[in-house]
Amino acid sequence: MSSLRENVRGASAASRACAVLLLAGVVATYVLSVLTPSLLAHHALLLEALSGNVASIIIGGAEARVGHTPLALVLLAPLLGIVLYDVAVWWAGRLWGNALLSRFVRTPRGRRRLARTEGWIARRGVIPLAFAYFLPLPNPATYLLCGASGMTLAAFVLGDVVGTLLWTSVIAGLGWAAGRPALRLLHAFDHYSVAVTVAVVIVLVAVRRLRRRAPVARR
Repeated sequence: MSSLRENVRGASAASRACAVLLLAGVVATYVLSVLTPSLLAHHALLLEALSGNVASIIIGGAEARVGHTPLALVLLAPLLGIVLYDVAVWWAGRLWGNALLSRFVRTPRGRRRLARTEGWIARRGVIPLAFAYFLPLPNPATYLLCGASGMTLAAFVLGDVVGTLLWTSVIAGLGWAAGRPALRLLHAFDHYSVAVTVAVVIVLVAVRRLRRRAPVARR
């Protein structure tokens, strides 16, 4: 009986910890969306590390082309934020994956397709993760399925790192090919970064208010 209580408490603690990590990731996404114009203009490498922002990777590739930033840092920086958050989504898959996915798949045919997809991911291991950014399935769904299928943390991190590096290399390659023109565009954008930041804040506040009023209007 005591061991059962310990398991329940352990599961509850794990669920709370995972929920906190996911919530922190959502909050960070909103905060970074507001700070993106300023970070992109002055701290593109930091923005890469925190969010893996595509524009920041392109700028990083351009800066590496002209010798301002080591190319290795441009390729490795996105691993920090992306892999940490991806691990949280994988963990959610281990804890609640089947329950979460079943809420969005209600038909028998959909459940069969979900089971086949989960089985395919379990059999292929790290291969789906290595090409996750190029597959039509949204990345969070892939990570949830990896956790729900029983994939180990080590295998998940390996596949996620390979996939992130592959994606980053392609995006940074675009910036490398653009070179100085991309940086000139960045400097032009920097002139309006404050105005863009204010505009983003206004849009976020407006969307939030509209969402609050929507249920009232429906009633």
